[in-house]
Amino acid sequence: LSPKYLLPSNNWLTKKHMIDKLSYEDLKKQYAELQEQNEIIRLNSSLQNEEKGKRAAELIIANKELAFQHEEKKKRAAELEIKIEERTKQLEEKNTNLSDQINEKTRLTLCYQ
Repeated sequence: LSPKYLLPSNNWLTKKHMIDKLSYEDLKKQYAELQEQNEIIRLNSSLQNEEKGKRAAELIIANKELAFQHEEKKKRAAELEIKIEERTKQLEEKNTNLSDQINEKTRLTLCYQ
């Protein structure tokens, strides 16, 4: 066989080159698309992280507000407990005075009979 038969035809090289070229162009296009998708994902992730950060800040503020309200309620409960104790003492004194008055009236009524 002559060396001419061992070499591929020019036609075959051209077809192979076109296939390689198309594949390379396709890969470049896919690479560009992937870069674009990655950028979109990065931007979405960045936006989501920003939103999470804002929400976390809002929750921190809300938590501080709730803690403040809780402390205020504890103070108010303590104040009400003191008022209840004071009122209970007043009512006990009043009850004692009324009992004393009833006893005195009863004693006087019995004395005049």
